[in-house]
Amino acid sequence: MPLRTLVRTRPKSSVPTPPRTSEVAAPSAREVCQRLREAALGVRDLHIVARSGEGEVRLDIEGWTLTLLIDAEGLARCLDCHTATGGSASLDDWPRYGTNPTDLLSLWERQRLEQALGGD
Repeated sequence: MPLRTLVRTRPKSSVPTPPRTSEVAAPSAREVCQRLREAALGVRDLHIVARSGEGEVRLDIEGWTLTLLIDAEGLARCLDCHTATGGSASLDDWPRYGTNPTDLLSLWERQRLEQALGGD
């Protein structure tokens, strides 16, 4: 007995498909925090790209470029982030208290990053 293959076709929708935009979404604070967390855990490679006299450290985490601010107390905040796909976010995208990516890190993760950045 031969097997029959049923082919089902979907009826065409009358709702038009929205056009795709080429704009890349800004990374959320949680996405940036996850990159920092993975670097602290050693899952992702972290490379220091540049340091400024004002405590700013630019680093690369596998294609993501972040600028962090280190003050007298340690890791203060993430100033900006640029993803490998072209998305970018800055302090303007994380305006509320407690929504900066560094605020979402645990104390241990923070300490590991400070050690990696030479801020201990």
